[in-house]
Amino acid sequence: MVKTEGVAAPAEEQPGLGPGLVRRARRAADLSQRDLARRLAISQSTVARWETGESSPTLRVVEQMMALSGLRLEMTDARGARVAPMREDAARDQAGRRLPAHVDPHAFGWWVPRGLDLTVEGIVARRRAAEQRIPGIRYDRGRWRGIMRRLLGTPDDHPTRAELVSAVETRIAPH
Repeated sequence: MVKTEGVAAPAEEQPGLGPGLVRRARRAADLSQRDLARRLAISQSTVARWETGESSPTLRVVEQMMALSGLRLEMTDARGARVAPMREDAARDQAGRRLPAHVDPHAFGWWVPRGLDLTVEGIVARRRAAEQRIPGIRYDRGRWRGIMRRLLGTPDDHPTRAELVSAVETRIAPH
């Protein structure tokens, strides 16, 4: 979001934001369109199209431009406070994929393959998961997530695997 006259407005409602960003980066780096294009391994006409608003650079290219210029992009919330990107070390599912950004994951115990909870195979899998410290992860969505967010607020990030393991160990530790 870009702030204008104290009101946050989406970037697409801000004419000239993309072109102005490219020109600002070029000015800070003291580069011509041709020089910037050469450094980014693209054509000069591509830079010209960005500056006229005919097209836009990808975020990766914007980051490269900012680095060349000694500038950085920063996310802020509606109050203007800095917001960090989601961390890379957040917990992942059993296949190593990131969990969906819009859900609120939590550990419920040690991991057991779906459908084996009350079987001998499930007991063996749970013991193995406990030995290997593999937490079972569930996540809230829908109505329950909405209730929890109203009560506790929206979590900043997903927990790390270590945080989930700690939560399981704390929950099942003998008192």
